[in-house]
Amino acid sequence: MTIATAREVRTVRLGRTAYPVIGPSLADPRLRVAAVIVSIQVLGQVVLGFEISIAQILIALATAVVIEVGVTMARRKVIAWPGSALLTANGCALILRVPGTQHGDWWSTKGAWIFSGTVAVSLLSKYLIRWRGTHVFNPSNFGLVLCFLTLGSKRVAPLDFWWGPLSPGVFLAYAVIGVGGVTLARRLGFLDSAMVFWWTFAASLAVVAASGHAMEARWHVGPITGTSFWIALVTSPEVFVFLFFMITDPRTAPRGQVARAVYAGAIGVLAALFVAPQRTEYAAKVGVLGALVVVCAFSPWLSRRLPQPGDEDDSIVVWWRSRFARPGRPVGIAILVVGALVLASLLDSTDDPLRSRVGSVARPSIAADDPAIPSVRFIASDEVASTIDTKVARGMARDLVVDLRLQDEALRQHDTDLAAAASFGRWLAVLRRDIGRSTRSGSTTVRTYDIDTMVVSLARRPSQGNPAILATLTGTQRRITYVGTTFVRVVDHGTSPLSKTFEIAWDGHHYLITSDIVPPGWTPPRS
Repeated sequence: MTIATAREVRTVRLGRTAYPVIGPSLADPRLRVAAVIVSIQVLGQVVLGFEISIAQILIALATAVVIEVGVTMARRKVIAWPGSALLTANGCALILRVPGTQHGDWWSTKGAWIFSGTVAVSLLSKYLIRWRGTHVFNPSNFGLVLCFLTLGSKRVAPLDFWWGPLSPGVFLAYAVIGVGGVTLARRLGFLDSAMVFWWTFAASLAVVAASGHAMEARWHVGPITGTSFWIALVTSPEVFVFLFFMITDPRTAPRGQVARAVYAGAIGVLAALFVAPQRTEYAAKVGVLGALVVVCAFSPWLSRRLPQPGDEDDSIVVWWRSRFARPGRPVGIAILVVGALVLASLLDSTDDPLRSRVGSVARPSIAADDPAIPSVRFIASDEVASTIDTKVARGMARDLVVDLRLQDEALRQHDTDLAAAASFGRWLAVLRRDIGRSTRSGSTTVRTYDIDTMVVSLARRPSQGNPAILATLTGTQRRITYVGTTFVRVVDHGTSPLSKTFEIAWDGHHYLITSDIVPPGWTPPRS
């Protein structure tokens, strides 16, 4: 390989072919977009706790460089700076997460094939799915949606809507996104379109929130409803990244002012419509991203049906008056949109099995001042939003004391109904297994607990599941073995120190034990 310069044009010779080298231009707006995304990635690694490694980001970028440089060399016989491809890769790396990746594990290559494959699909869509000489879909958006729909929440996850409580780091992220996004949108003539999307999305989502819709997320204890749900999505930094750096792609958006406004408004309404039936943050995020894919598919049709750039009626005001001069038309359209949103939200009518579970055994009551209730301390988390206070934490302690009493009695009497009144999920499966073994052997060992302190803490899960509520108990425990159907005590194993953590969750009535396995990366609270 040789490199030569002639007339200020650098070339690289590979074999018998000389390839001109085209470098980046400082006037290229893609450099400004890159500066914003790189700044967010740096903030994510330094102060925002993004669960993505530097190695995963580099894998995405390297994949983009190899594909884009290879394609341009084959098609155009040049070596060009892969600006668009790097933006696509950076966009994928900003939003894509592989559950299990820990913040601070800078060189983790977990899910390397997922990052590489998503970037590859994103870039190839630009060359394979085209209409009249240009690609139809925003590449990173298309690749991410296909990735999330294909692999599912156990293998991949989108970036959280909520980046943490307002702090200097989160404030700086908002500033970088806002200033960079507004500047770029104005330069490209997309600021009006970005605002149309945000307004229509906010208005449509307000209808969904008012209908009582609930969403669950790993950064929030309990369902997110009402105003909290609306604020979480409408003010999400991720939604601002979406509106400033995805829907404003000049290659996939229509060119006319009216067409762009209709395009942005359609994305806003469709995004809310897709969010309405979803119960999880994962599905809601895929719904928002998926709205852009659907509208992009119809973008060529919009461009043909709506005024062209330079036409007299290529003005939102003029076009609106000419098409909707009669007052009844916009009102009718609004009624249809609201009705569709409410209907979509009502489709979310299946109760969460955790919340709808009603035990067949009545739980015993316990007085608030019962000495068996331990002293409780709650440790808040910057990674999880919650409304847990001392009163709620004490209620958790009361429920946990009853849970432990019920499970001991369930083991002693070999009663699975009692076990179901105290637990569910993995822990219920463990109790049922132990009851089965005891029934077959005729011997049962149970534990009674004398709890001194209980510390409640929260932990985000590696995937998009609900956060874990962890109750760390200290005190003493006593093991007793019974035999026969009359439960004769044969062995008292004595007492031993107790230091154990249970995961508990709300079933709509009480906090029940669900597991004794804590999420990866959780640090036990200090006494």
